[in-house]
Amino acid sequence: MKNVVKLCLAILLSMTLFLTFGYTYVTKVNLLFDDQDKLYSHMNNDYQIMDNSIAQGFENFELDVMFINGELVLGHDESVLTGVSLEDFLSKYNDVIINLWLDTKNVSENNIVDIYNELENLNKKHNIKNRVFLEIQVVGNFVRSLTDHDWNVSYYFKNDLTVNPNDIFLSGIENISFEYSLLDSVEDLNLPSEILYNTWMMKSKIHKINFWYKTSSFYSMDKVSRIIIKNKK
Repeated sequence: MKNVVKLCLAILLSMTLFLTFGYTYVTKVNLLFDDQDKLYSHMNNDYQIMDNSIAQGFENFELDVMFINGELVLGHDESVLTGVSLEDFLSKYNDVIINLWLDTKNVSENNIVDIYNELENLNKKHNIKNRVFLEIQVVGNFVRSLTDHDWNVSYYFKNDLTVNPNDIFLSGIENISFEYSLLDSVEDLNLPSEILYNTWMMKSKIHKINFWYKTSSFYSMDKVSRIIIKNKK
């Protein structure tokens, strides 16, 4: 009996240590989630990272893109452009992509029509419109150049309390993106109920045993449509 108690205590202690410190245990996202619709691998801005994400079981991917010299190019900003165009990326990976989150960094009233035309050209070649979600940092009637043509757009909320919630809705935008700790601030905007949430949890990695514990609360929310998480580099 004493041995059984000791064994149970040892198992309990081991589980506590794993949950507390997040030791490496799980290596594939599809071992944790049968339904991966909401989960996106973070910042697949070059081929090596993308290949790692695929190897870890991801089917949905987030990219940073900028509109430069008439095309969408992968990179978080101009100082770290990879030289890979979205066209090249899709030519290589389109068959393995279920959904794609494009964090489009430099959308403006001046270039949005050109971005729309580039997206339409890519859609003709790769059939992406129903699989791509565009995150932008601007609102205004000009955004309807995208939303009125069935491109799925989200406004990136940075806890800017000056943003007019009505401007988000009038832009035809149906989603709002934010870091998950800003949930209360987003709720305070009192957006229309049909607006969906897209969020990211950069401290949660799929190879940590506490991944599910950290992610499940957002994953189970009906209003949360997409969650970016870090893959294992």
